[in-house]
Amino acid sequence: MPWGELPQPASCAADGIVLIDKDPDVTSHDVVGAMRRLAKTRKVGHAGTLDPMATGLLTIGIGKATRFLNYLSGCDKTYRTTICLGVSTSTEDAQGAPRRDYLEEFAAKFGAVIAALTRSDGNGDVGGADALDPSVIAELDRARQALVGEIKQVPSAVSAIKINGKRAHELVRAGIEVEIPARDIIIHGFEFTSALRLGKILPVDGANVQTLEIDAVVRCSAGTYIRALARDFGLELGVDAHITMLRRTEVGHFEVSEANSVRGIANLVADGRDVPVIPLAQAARIMPWVEISPQQRTALTYGQFVEVDAEADPVALICGDELVAIGAKRGKNIQPVVVFAQS
Repeated sequence: MPWGELPQPASCAADGIVLIDKDPDVTSHDVVGAMRRLAKTRKVGHAGTLDPMATGLLTIGIGKATRFLNYLSGCDKTYRTTICLGVSTSTEDAQGAPRRDYLEEFAAKFGAVIAALTRSDGNGDVGGADALDPSVIAELDRARQALVGEIKQVPSAVSAIKINGKRAHELVRAGIEVEIPARDIIIHGFEFTSALRLGKILPVDGANVQTLEIDAVVRCSAGTYIRALARDFGLELGVDAHITMLRRTEVGHFEVSEANSVRGIANLVADGRDVPVIPLAQAARIMPWVEISPQQRTALTYGQFVEVDAEADPVALICGDELVAIGAKRGKNIQPVVVFAQS
């Protein structure tokens, strides 16, 4: 494992959700493997894959909580990212092979910006520094705003999406071209959080390309690919683009500030302490929920419908400190879809 030999506790961890701050250059599956040892159970999964280069919040389910992960996957998410302008890559991030499809367009649109930033301290100001022409700032804002709201996005080809039973990224790495249909997503917010600045000088096709970079925060629906958003931001500007940094900071109301690293949890286990688990009843409040009676709890454990005053669908059904089931509306009744409680 990337973390070396990990300790194993004497007993299994409690069922629930664990918030992990994923390290760079490890896969989401690596984290699951580590947590299987640290929780002393094979019943571990995650909601929402993070690319190896990405860091940040990865929600892990242990025991019964693995059956709740689909509902976590559907939550809105927030990311911090750095977008590089002037060069695109085969993977739409810094790990791919660089290329330039819009060389002349980038030079025409941003050549003067690069010259101005080179003469200054290397940093512009999205709010209107002397180094940047106001028309450049307006164009950046126009391209950003064009990608806010309900939009269609073609996911990155290097992704975990399955095509005829194969992962898209496996096909791409085998040299097979893939076509992934556009999907409906929602970009709730896309804001710049830094000045436009000089980026790295990248070698492409025998030439050294001076790039530009800008930081942003994105709040989006499930199924959004930030790499693809950066690609489309570049296309709106008429230039190449990719991301050089990606960090997930929120999943629903869970924040990365609440998370532990794998190494941090390993240290807790080595000291004889428990894996920090969020109980299912607490985690379920990330979605619409209602309190039910003990009698309704019993009925649900036998798969029976119950009459509950709930507008949302699906809805979490909670009795005291226990998540009993996830239910779906059937007229005036709620049908248990996933039952967590024992009869």
